[in-house]
Amino acid sequence: MKKIIFFILFLPLITFSVNIIIDNITIEATEINFSSIKHILETYSSFLKDEELKYGNIGTFKYIEWKENLLAFSKEVIVLNNEVKSNVTFEDIFDFLEIKYFKQDDNYYLPTMIINNLKDFGNYLQIDFLGKNSISPLIENNKLYIITTNYVVFDRLYSPNEVILSKEVDNTKNIEVNELPNKIIIQLLKTYKIGNIKYFTFDEKVTQDSTNTFIVIFKNSNMNLIFVQNYSPDFNGNDWERFSISNDIAQKVANKLNLKIYYIPFIQLPLDSPGLVIFSPPETWNEIKKILEGEVK
Repeated sequence: MKKIIFFILFLPLITFSVNIIIDNITIEATEINFSSIKHILETYSSFLKDEELKYGNIGTFKYIEWKENLLAFSKEVIVLNNEVKSNVTFEDIFDFLEIKYFKQDDNYYLPTMIINNLKDFGNYLQIDFLGKNSISPLIENNKLYIITTNYVVFDRLYSPNEVILSKEVDNTKNIEVNELPNKIIIQLLKTYKIGNIKYFTFDEKVTQDSTNTFIVIFKNSNMNLIFVQNYSPDFNGNDWERFSISNDIAQKVANKLNLKIYYIPFIQLPLDSPGLVIFSPPETWNEIKKILEGEVK
């Protein structure tokens, strides 16, 4: 339900100075009015890459809409949650807009990262967020810790160096962090081991012995391209491990043989098996196989 708040601005001017701090951005505010609040919210909305900010006029009122909350400013009246107020503070504004903050003296620190969803798929975590990546994973004593590096909102507001999640991760030796637009994948590198490689030509039917098989499909071509099936959010993270392994090997082959990589949403590979489709002349195939087998072993 949309909430509405009205501000009376004909009250005696009270001089003050506070800082609104968003990562390395500092906004000095000396009064609360339409222009100052609009500037703060525009800056914060841009930082978060969130488009849920609107503003305009309704009669003599100027309004700002942040998500489902509406601030309306007038030179004649002030009402806060149906209560007349003589002084409105930034705490009132932020609380009404449901924006978390940490206040220290005259400084208001706003979260640099808002986590909307965190899914644990066992071998990897998928984090959907707004703003800037402000977390760091750490493995210690067979436990994974997700630690904040700035102010972060998850189930509550976390200050820097707090743990927002911990879990047992036996036999995990390394972490791979991949950041996509508004999404972070934290992969625990431990379980997937390629057992063998199977080679096919483009006109052959692709079969697999197990999900530990790396599949390579060759196409006689002078294009010198490697096709990698891209990660898709539609699979809720279930194809991330396959994409990560395929992409890592594709990068190494491409660098050694000066091939180009193209990422496409679909190629003729089993969804649960990593692999590549390579368009190159047949005389290059043996060299590619040597590189692949060296990487897998």
